[in-house]
Amino acid sequence: MVTFKIVEEIRCNFMRLKLIPYFIACLKLIIPLSLVGQSGKIDSTIVIPPAWAFGVLYGGYTDQSETIGRIKEIINHDYPIDGYWIDSWFWNYQNKGRGPSGYLDFIGDTIAYPKMEVMWDFMKENKIKSGIWIWDCVIEEGNEQVFKEAYLDVKSKENPVGYFKSISINKSTWHNGGKLDQPGQLKKGRALGDFDFENPNAVKYFHNKLAPFFNKGVDFLKLDRSARLPYCKAAFEATQALGLETKGRGFLLVHSESKAEVYNKYPAKWTDDTQIAWSHPTENWPRGGLKENVEYITIPGQKGFDVPFIGCDIGGYSYGLEPIPEKEDEELFIRWAQFGAFLPIMEVFSAYETPSNSLAWKFSERADEIFRATSQLRLKLFPYIYSYAHQSRWEGENIIRSDGKCAYQYHFGEELLVGPVVEKGAVTKEIYLPPGKWIDFHTHKVYKGNQNVTVDAPLHQIPILIRSGAIIPMRNYARSVELGNNEHLSLMVFPEGNSAFKLYEDDGISNEYLAGGYAITNYHCKMTDSAVQFTISPIQGDYDGILKRRMTDIHLYLKSRPTTVSWNGKEMKNLDENVFNELTVGSWSYDEEGGKIILRLEDSTSTKTEIKIIL
Repeated sequence: MVTFKIVEEIRCNFMRLKLIPYFIACLKLIIPLSLVGQSGKIDSTIVIPPAWAFGVLYGGYTDQSETIGRIKEIINHDYPIDGYWIDSWFWNYQNKGRGPSGYLDFIGDTIAYPKMEVMWDFMKENKIKSGIWIWDCVIEEGNEQVFKEAYLDVKSKENPVGYFKSISINKSTWHNGGKLDQPGQLKKGRALGDFDFENPNAVKYFHNKLAPFFNKGVDFLKLDRSARLPYCKAAFEATQALGLETKGRGFLLVHSESKAEVYNKYPAKWTDDTQIAWSHPTENWPRGGLKENVEYITIPGQKGFDVPFIGCDIGGYSYGLEPIPEKEDEELFIRWAQFGAFLPIMEVFSAYETPSNSLAWKFSERADEIFRATSQLRLKLFPYIYSYAHQSRWEGENIIRSDGKCAYQYHFGEELLVGPVVEKGAVTKEIYLPPGKWIDFHTHKVYKGNQNVTVDAPLHQIPILIRSGAIIPMRNYARSVELGNNEHLSLMVFPEGNSAFKLYEDDGISNEYLAGGYAITNYHCKMTDSAVQFTISPIQGDYDGILKRRMTDIHLYLKSRPTTVSWNGKEMKNLDENVFNELTVGSWSYDEEGGKIILRLEDSTSTKTEIKIIL
């Protein structure tokens, strides 16, 4: 077996020879199968987003003071927040994004954002990543200096339009003198240059223009207008090279309106500007409501089906040409938030004119409570979600899994089956259960598989079914991914026959995982009529910051109180029933009401741990 030490020596030799691209291309041939999955189906097109991207992201049309104020409100409402981007008004807030001035001048609205670095430093201090909106073109009027630099100053016989791919007359009103919510056409139009992102000099110019914003604190970009691969590539590489905190692992949020040939390299995507409605079956802008957003990711051939890291604008983006209601639909927002929390990327964003801005506390106290509970659950599930992000690359299977036969349900990893509620007023949900046994996440009611069942779906719950045999790693809640850690994990174990789970970990911010800089902890559970044996294998692999010790609480669901529990052959201390606050390392207690045993361990991550429970 090739060891990580050998892999690292090979990598260093390749780097000395400046042949690291060849090393990356060949790496999948030398990493042990135990570290890439039994299938060995490495999807080398997939680049894993930074760990923080699997928390909760927000966007808004906010100036500097509003941005800081909104973030403070999010924190005060005890919502998780990992990133915040300023959308298109960043370039012309004073004119409410009408343009054409600012699109794209690479200056930004210095009146609305007088001290950008102060705003972004505030976010950095709170472990929140900062982003800005960009597009792939320059309107000449109002942005004459950039237009001159990218066209007149560099045009030649070989490149008659300079750094542009083409120059055309843009008659769209979007950032071209019109309102965002009133799309239309201008009679005369204005000259517009589309950057040629296949021209290395144009890409270099684009990067140089973006560099000052990254130097002041920007971490990621939201791309609009196009999802063309050369554009995505140039923008992604800018975040990799220029981001001060990325350590090489860049991040984008990109349209999914068009299905690119190789879209996985430049994560992540959102499902497009969508209508604030339960259903809106049209390809006209805005495209689709809640129901269609679920279809986008569950039906083969839809634009989001194959995308490994996809999210949606929770609550919908805009009312489009429909009148804005005096009171927004609380139920719709809650159901959309529940759906969005169980996607690879969770992001909250809406058009500037929506009264709520898709912020839960602006709907109601009930929406506030439900959003807080749902989003915090997502942060607790980070070890599970991030492990599946790694599986997308190393084993070629995305966290969202669906055969398209049941359009309004999907697997969120192998262990969880999620059924978003997409009908107004519904308090139950019909779900098809695949073969096997399934446990209701909320009630722990057990169902037989291979049948349709109707489960309760009160407004505060999204239907979730757990596959019997599942091992689900969770961690203590923290307000952002970077404020949390895996030092203390809770494993939710539903024993059935033989089952296993692979916990993937890395530094979360660099590209070292591409060169073997990650680790796997294997969990295995075996249940017989008389006993349950649970094994934690020694951690395999290495990365900067790897945990040497870990505390683990195992919540193992059993119908009755066990007789004895031993840890590596030594009997553990049996506490009274339901004494969980007094749980110490080496002790266990039985939860009669919850039907589970809870036991606490702490040990070196390099040590094999065996728990034997006699029933």
